Amino acid sequence: MTSSQSRDLAVVGAAAALAIGAASLLWYRRRQDADAEEDEAEEAPQLEEGIEVGSSVIAKLKVSWISVPYAYAKVDSLSPLQLSNARGTVYSAKDLQYVVLAQDDGWLAPHGLEWQQPGRYILMQLMSQEWVSARVADDHEIQPVRAEKLHLKLEGLTGLDSVCIQSDVAFIFTPHEKCQEEFGRSRPHRGGRLADHIASAFRMEQPQEGEVLQDALRRQRRRWVEESRTDGQYPLRSVWVHPQIKEGALNEFARRAALKKQECPTKIHPEIVMLLGPPAAGKSSIGRLQPEQLSGSLKPLRTTAASLKYREEVNNDNLTDCM
Repeated sequence: MTSSQSRDLAVVGAAAALAIGAASLLWYRRRQDADAEEDEAEEAPQLEEGIEVGSSVIAKLKVSWISVPYAYAKVDSLSPLQLSNARGTVYSAKDLQYVVLAQDDGWLAPHGLEWQQPGRYILMQLMSQEWVSARVADDHEIQPVRAEKLHLKLEGLTGLDSVCIQSDVAFIFTPHEKCQEEFGRSRPHRGGRLADHIASAFRMEQPQEGEVLQDALRRQRRRWVEESRTDGQYPLRSVWVHPQIKEGALNEFARRAALKKQECPTKIHPEIVMLLGPPAAGKSSIGRLQPEQLSGSLKPLRTTAASLKYREEVNNDNLTDCM
C-alpha cells in the first residue's frame, strides 16, 4: 500500500468516526429530550376539573415527611402550576402528586353575617391556642366573609380590641339563630378551657308547668338531637376554621391511618367502606364483626371485614380529635 492510499484510508476512517460521533451525539440529545419529556409527563400532577386561580385545594405531596403528606392551599397560578399554603410555603408541579378542590376556604356554610352584628356573642380560639369569649363591638361594621382581611372589633376584653380573622383566629363559634338565649349570657373573658367558656354562656331551659328540672333538661337535649339531624350547625354554629388548622388535622388523620394500616397482617385494598345508619346504631363497633359471620351474597366481603379494625374511621369524633 502506497503512502497516498494510506492517507486516503486515514481520511475515510476519520470521516467515518466523525459521522458516527455526530450520530451518537444526535441520538444522545434526542434521548435526553425524550427523557425530559417523560420526566415532565411524570411530574405533571393530576388536577380535578374546575380548579382555577384562587381555588382552595388539597394537594398530595410527592416527597414529604410522614406527618405532612398533604397541603391545604390556594392556587396562585395554573401555568406554571403554583400553590401556596397559609404559612407561605410555595409548591410547584414537581412537588405535587394530585390536586383536588377543597370544600371551602375556611369560611363554613351557611355564609350568613349575623355573627358580626354588634353585641353578638362569639367564642373564638386564637392561633396562640387561647380561648376567648367576646362580644362584637357596637361600632363594628359588618364585612363580607370573602374580604381579603376581615377585622372584627371586640369589646370588654383587656388587650384585645380587635382581631384579623385570617391571621389571628383558629376557630369561631356562635350560637345558632334559634339558640341565642341558650348561649348568650357569657361575659367577655380570655383563657381557660373550651368547656368552661361554653358552660359560662349556657342557660338551661326552664321547666314548664308540671315539669321538674330534669324533665326540662331532657326536653332541651332531645330538641338539640332532633334539630341537629337536619341542621348540622345546631345548637352552635361553626363560622370559621383556619386553613392551617385544617391542614394540620388532615395530616394528623393521615398519620393515624398510616400507623393503623401498618398493624394489619395482610394488605389493605384501596377501597372505601361506608356504614350507614341512625345515630347510636353501633356503626363504630363494626370492627368487632367476625369475617366468618358474612355468608351468602356477603361472603366476598370477608377480606374487607377482616381489615376494618386496621382502618381509621372518618367520623365527627375522630376528625374533631385531630384538630
